[in-house]
Amino acid sequence: MSTDPLAWLQYVNDGATRNKPLADPLVSALSFLPEMGVTMQVFSGGQEAANEGSQRTGSTRHDHGNAADVFFFKDGRQLDWRNPDDVPIFQQIVSRAKANGVSGFGAGDGYMRPGSMHIGFGAPSVWGAGGKGSNAPDWLRVAYGEAPLGNAPQAAMGGGAAQSGMAADTAPASNDYTRLAYAYANGKMTPEDAAIYERGMAEGVFPKAQRSPPTAMPNPLAVYQATARQQQSPVQFQPLQVAAATNATPLQRFPGI
Repeated sequence: MSTDPLAWLQYVNDGATRNKPLADPLVSALSFLPEMGVTMQVFSGGQEAANEGSQRTGSTRHDHGNAADVFFFKDGRQLDWRNPDDVPIFQQIVSRAKANGVSGFGAGDGYMRPGSMHIGFGAPSVWGAGGKGSNAPDWLRVAYGEAPLGNAPQAAMGGGAAQSGMAADTAPASNDYTRLAYAYANGKMTPEDAAIYERGMAEGVFPKAQRSPPTAMPNPLAVYQATARQQQSPVQFQPLQVAAATNATPLQRFPGI
């Protein structure tokens, strides 16, 4: 029997773009998996943030290890949500993870690999093929909806807070979407999270928020052309009048001046 407390977590993402480990808060939120006899294999893990380098892809959810794309195993067998016998296990994982503050789940036909799942922090949502909430499989919707509400640890909320423009130390509870509404209205969400928020508004989950129209920037060429066509008035220069110095002391260091 293994004495490694993280024996349930395996990384196979060395050659992936998202080749970094998971953030400690996410590992902690998923630490119930050994109780279920389930192990997790990460094939796409953490990545650099956009301002830190080019070793990244997709949305910001995976930044700093705040999300992962994974497979689950039980009794030496890879679990697959296409198998009706495995669906209850996936639902229990989703329910318990959400209770621990995990807020984003993606799975289903046409989304990543068969039997795989996206799991992590970020704007609360579930989705399926194409990253669309409308394509989320029924079993995932049920598991997410029936999960008990829980508050993510402050450190764990860091990933979601960064995406929505919120400070990590003032992150709202999972059922308080005021700050999300503010972030959406002020354009402080990624396009992916903004689309999720819009779906949530349509479904009555998130409060209504009106997004401010982007400020139009002037066209530099148009400004130049308009300025170049203007009649320029000649500039009148006045000669500088300098009075002769009186009682001046000669500069001793420079004889003759």
